[in-house]
Amino acid sequence: MENIDAMMMSTNEKTFQYQNELPSLPVPPLEQTIRKYLDSVKPFLTNEEYQATEHLCWKFAHGEGQFLHDKLVLRSKQRRNWLQEWWEDSYFETRLPAPLMNMFGPGPYIYDIWKPETGTQIPRTAMLLFFTLQFWQSIRREQLKPQKDGKGTPLCMEQFHRLFNTCKIPGVLKDHLVEHFHSELEGACPSHVVVMCKGHVFSFQCLDDQNNLLTVPELQAQLQKIIDRAALLPEASGMHYFTALERTSWAEVRSHLLALHPENFHTLEKIEECILVMGLDDDSPSNADDLSLKALFGNPLNKWLDKTLNFISFKNGTFATTCDHSPIDGMMLVFCTYYVHCKILECKGQWKGSRRVRSIPEPEYLHFHLDNNLCDRIPEAKENYTKLSQSVEDVDRLKLFKSAVVKHNQLMQEATALEGCDRHLYGLAMIAREEGLETPQIFVDPAFSRRLTFLITSWTADKDTSAIRLAEQICQALRDMKMLLEQKPVSNSHL
Repeated sequence: MENIDAMMMSTNEKTFQYQNELPSLPVPPLEQTIRKYLDSVKPFLTNEEYQATEHLCWKFAHGEGQFLHDKLVLRSKQRRNWLQEWWEDSYFETRLPAPLMNMFGPGPYIYDIWKPETGTQIPRTAMLLFFTLQFWQSIRREQLKPQKDGKGTPLCMEQFHRLFNTCKIPGVLKDHLVEHFHSELEGACPSHVVVMCKGHVFSFQCLDDQNNLLTVPELQAQLQKIIDRAALLPEASGMHYFTALERTSWAEVRSHLLALHPENFHTLEKIEECILVMGLDDDSPSNADDLSLKALFGNPLNKWLDKTLNFISFKNGTFATTCDHSPIDGMMLVFCTYYVHCKILECKGQWKGSRRVRSIPEPEYLHFHLDNNLCDRIPEAKENYTKLSQSVEDVDRLKLFKSAVVKHNQLMQEATALEGCDRHLYGLAMIAREEGLETPQIFVDPAFSRRLTFLITSWTADKDTSAIRLAEQICQALRDMKMLLEQKPVSNSHL
């Protein structure tokens, strides 16, 4: 395996050095967008439906669409990314509970280096935390290589600025982000992590007086102190369940919490500013499926659902992650996880450095003060959280598959060149809303929703859908594609 630091780190280029040189987001020609839109909806419509939609689209393009397009072009001249604020608002304005909007997944270590094993939780957690903090520090020091496309063109690195020290704050009408990460060039940055254990909240600094990371044995000592302390504390209140409420309800609870006691402000500030949240969980999932389920709907007392980055460490030395999707795409977590995984493999899962544990400050216990009003609402919040998790011939098929691949690659290249149609149409719709205009007919046409609607639910009580069957069908489709490309007989089912 290639050395991961040589692959991902650089001494010649800084992580964010190309940010100010990136091109502004362009607005594609309106007619080009309309043609691409019509091409994208055609497979879902009958001939009659398509003709009606086509008429509607060109009427829009030669009428109110041109007015909206001109407004969008004006907006694009006033800001580098005319889409970003609207795109983020689409996440912030949704009132769905956080678990339904978050990303999640199992730690890949279960597949090779760290099989489930009793008694490994704390040493493994310390090592995972250490290498994650190394990745955080590499971004702080701008040592992470700036990403580039296949032609060597620099890509935007802004989302790496949001991976750590970031949190979503619930609002009555709209949420917002608080971003506390700074590169060393930009200034100081919070350097503590928050650890949640049995519903209790702790925090400790990860840097020593010389701004060097605590070692794995030192992190392990801090985690063990938290485990020991939490075991002696009374049962936690369960206020973490509030973070899984519908967003307006959570915003109201948070405002009440802040008004109750100044220590609540301190606790929330520590959580919202911290590098990441590490949850120490008593469950012992045995496989990747179970890990994913625990990440999505496991014990909420050991995670903070608004936090951009939550690691969940289980009793048997396995791990999962859950992340707020609004500040980052999944690839940011993939980069971080890949780096950590490679570092763990390089040292074969065993710490090679000093075993000495210096005298360092004890973890701080963070307390929430609740009144009867909030205590009375916890059972309802718990119940709501629980409800969230319930219930052709081969030759022709191959030809169609290859055609679909060509089309997919074409659309991907056009989107990479900022010439897709979806975002342009979204911008036109947002201009109409901001101008107080009636929603153009193109956006209420059945074709518009049909091309973007997918029926997926996490409710196990819904007899018409099944996440398990969906996963099985995806796996079967991938197997069918593999067999098809290898020119072996396939069933008539999934392609």
